[in-house]
Amino acid sequence: MKPLRLVLQAFGSYAGTLEVDFARMGRHGVFAITGPTGAGKSTIFDAIVYALYGDLPGFRADGNVRSQYADPSTRTRVTLEFEVGGETWTIERAPRQAVPRRRGSGEAVLQAPSALLRRSGEDAGGFSRQSDVAARVIDLVGLTKDQFEQVVLIPQGRFEEVLKADTRQRSALLTQLFPVDIYARVTDALKAIAQARQGDFDRAQAEQRSAVDGVAGEAERLVAGLPDGIDPGALGRWARGPADTPPGGEQAGGEPPGGEQAGGEPPGLDALLDDVARVEAELGALVAGAATERDQARLRRDDTVAAADAWDRWQADLAAARSFEDEEERDAHEEAELDRARSVSALAGALAGWQQAVAELAGAGVERDGLVARIGAAWEGDLPAGELTRSPQVSELAARIAAEAERLDAGERQFASLSAEAAQIEEARGDLASRNLAHASATEDQEAREAAVEADRVRLDELARQAADRHAAEVALATCQADVDRARRRAAATDAVTRSVAADESATENLEAARRELDRVRGAWRQGLAGRLAAHLVDGEPCPTCGSPDHPAPAALLDGAPDDDAVARAERALEEARQAQSAAQAARVTAEAKLDAIGDGPDLAAAERALVAAADRDQVARRAEADSTTLAADLDRRTGALSVARRALAEESGALSVAAARVEERAAAFERDRQSFVDDHGSFRSLASEAEARRALAAQVRELAGALARVEESEAARDQYRAALAPSMAELGVDGPAALAERMMEPDELARRRAASTGRRDRRTEVRSRIAAYEQAGVPAARPDAGPAEAALAAAEERLTDLVGRQAVVAAAAAHLRTAPDKVAAALAAVERTRRALEEAKTVAQLCAGQGGAGVDERLSLQNWVLAAYLRQVLSQANERLATMTGGRFALRLGEGSADGRRQSGLDLAVFDVNTGQVRPATTLSGGETFMAALALALGLADVVSGGANREIGALFVDEGFGSLDAQSLDGVVEVLRSLEDGGRVVGVISHVTELNRALPNGITVATTTSGSLATLTYPPE
Repeated sequence: MKPLRLVLQAFGSYAGTLEVDFARMGRHGVFAITGPTGAGKSTIFDAIVYALYGDLPGFRADGNVRSQYADPSTRTRVTLEFEVGGETWTIERAPRQAVPRRRGSGEAVLQAPSALLRRSGEDAGGFSRQSDVAARVIDLVGLTKDQFEQVVLIPQGRFEEVLKADTRQRSALLTQLFPVDIYARVTDALKAIAQARQGDFDRAQAEQRSAVDGVAGEAERLVAGLPDGIDPGALGRWARGPADTPPGGEQAGGEPPGGEQAGGEPPGLDALLDDVARVEAELGALVAGAATERDQARLRRDDTVAAADAWDRWQADLAAARSFEDEEERDAHEEAELDRARSVSALAGALAGWQQAVAELAGAGVERDGLVARIGAAWEGDLPAGELTRSPQVSELAARIAAEAERLDAGERQFASLSAEAAQIEEARGDLASRNLAHASATEDQEAREAAVEADRVRLDELARQAADRHAAEVALATCQADVDRARRRAAATDAVTRSVAADESATENLEAARRELDRVRGAWRQGLAGRLAAHLVDGEPCPTCGSPDHPAPAALLDGAPDDDAVARAERALEEARQAQSAAQAARVTAEAKLDAIGDGPDLAAAERALVAAADRDQVARRAEADSTTLAADLDRRTGALSVARRALAEESGALSVAAARVEERAAAFERDRQSFVDDHGSFRSLASEAEARRALAAQVRELAGALARVEESEAARDQYRAALAPSMAELGVDGPAALAERMMEPDELARRRAASTGRRDRRTEVRSRIAAYEQAGVPAARPDAGPAEAALAAAEERLTDLVGRQAVVAAAAAHLRTAPDKVAAALAAVERTRRALEEAKTVAQLCAGQGGAGVDERLSLQNWVLAAYLRQVLSQANERLATMTGGRFALRLGEGSADGRRQSGLDLAVFDVNTGQVRPATTLSGGETFMAALALALGLADVVSGGANREIGALFVDEGFGSLDAQSLDGVVEVLRSLEDGGRVVGVISHVTELNRALPNGITVATTTSGSLATLTYPPE
């Protein structure tokens, strides 16, 4: 994230609007924000954090960010434009605020807080919900607020947090900055695999226990199913419980370890299976015997039941026969009535015909009377009554009326045709007028397009002239590009020489300092040598120097005198300084040789301006060449189109003349046909209603003819059927066909009653025959009793059912028991297989999770181990700057791990002190030392991240901390800050230290006024 522009209004101590162009202010890397304490320097950095996270940095709470100096109507807001991954974003925030009403008086209007994040230059879209904005900012910047204050903005009072964070806190920060999430996912995946294999192992153990317990359960189920009289044998001992049974089943000999002990240990699976086969055979024999007994009892029961059923039927037949005489008398009367109905039924057709003729005559009469009434109402003039009584005359009248309707229909069709022709003539005249207008407009358009073509021909000539300059423009552009590349290489080489010279001089100074330090250490070592030797003297033993056994006045140890290790460290430091000085000299010679090889060249700014001008010239020529090609093709196309259009206009002009003549011819023919229609029908009008009235009247007259015909037919049929029924009416003594119909019976009813009578007669015959046959066979004195036989059969079936059920239970349990050896063996193999897989997965997962064992490396997670590698790169970059700040005294390094195995370790920092040669915790640094170490760490972190990681860190802001430095340390910090000018990073520092203000003249000067803070911006020169 790189800030580009900040605008704050009525924020903090600023009453008005302050705009800071960070892209311009940080052009050369570093700038300062200076001013007295309390002037409002930190407010500028506060605004950056508030814009991004909606909160203030450090330990301050977001109580009220509104300026107490601002006008009540001025809205407090902060706008920040920043760059991430090549894209520019703008975020604007405003806190909750009460503003006065624009009109009238009353309570102030409370405006809700707002936030808006969108890509710069877009007028719509983006994010406006507070939660969405917060999530998107963290996604873009890649840091939470706390992490932002450790990497980008180091506020007052937070320097120690950056340097002294523990492994857990530093891991959370570095995980956001470096691409290590894959290692966390790998660790999680390994944990998931271990958990899954733990589940497999648990299930395998459960299945093993289930397999062993299943043998006992099936044995118990089998024993419970055995009837009395069958000895369970080994099954009984397994059924009592397999608690001591070995999980592996039998040994090689088929018996459990040790055989059957007196303590009640169950026998092996082989003996168990032998008893299973035995009890199955014994139970099968019992089932077969019970089935035979059941079959014999069933035969005895069936014989007894059959005899009882025969005796019951004989008694029922005797009871029925007592009512047969009365039934026979009723059936004789029924037969006589059925015979009369059968004779009348023979006349059913004639009766039905007579009834239908009477009904049709009544309906036809009603229809005839209605039609006569309607025809009379529709008839024009007097109704010809004599012509409406017989069907032939009425049919003839209908034909005459229909012919008149047809004549009127022909006239209506002629009228419709003439009307359509009139409309078509008017439409043709309208189309002709429209075509004339279109032809005139097309002619004008043709003339305008021909004029445009001529103008484009002139423009084509101008483009051709510009395109002819393309070759010269390309040559000039290539020349300018070469000049710029050479100027840039020379500028870079010059900077490299400057840095190498400074490094060489610094290395030379370090070498001299190391020599002086070695001389000092050696001198002090020699001074303390006598005291160290005296410490080893023992009374009565000779002195290694003088040989005397007496030691009256041994030398005393000197406090603080260096030992041999201190001398060795000083010698190593001298050798390291010598090597560093040699490397610096070689780098200086190499840099100067590269600069000499480049030679003199043009000024970079002038070369870049010439390059821009050459690029513009080349672009103009290229555009002209492309535009001329496109325009030439377009002119050819348009010229051809104009020629075609001219021919089309000429053809259309001739066609218009022909069309006008044809329209006038059609108009004259229409007038002649119209006059003929008037001569035939009196006027030019529609005849549809008259024709429709004639057709309707003709239809009614035809209906009347049909109705009259039906009346005549119905009268003839009625008289004919009555004559046919006359003999039967005389025979039965009835006075009309209606009375005769009442004696008739439906064929289905006649057949049903006849069949019922016959059935009763047949039933009487059958019952009398059964009574005679039963009495001839010999009748028992009493009804046979089937109860004892039923009871014997029920007992036999109950025993068989019980034995069959037990046989099914035993068979099912036996089937399971026969598979027991294979199941137990398979379960044991699965337990062993899953145990080995679980141990492998847990070992790898615990190692990657940092839970491997007692060693520090084994307690370091895979993700933190990779982060430690990145952190070493960070420390390498940080130590270069820390050495400059501290005169080479301090160097940061990774700690050796935590003595407390309960907390995470591996990313803790320690500091190596050259003066003492010892590594100590970073928490032991003084305030100024802590500031320099934290600053160096932040710069190193930005270097490594910018060199290739998850995020881009394009800014660093330091709020105070310089006051804790002495003059020498301040010089080192300023030197480091100046070295950032070519890093492409925006670096801002806040301080009231005078020396820092003189060293960094570019920036913002803040002063305190009675109306709030006043900021003066000093941008670096272009």
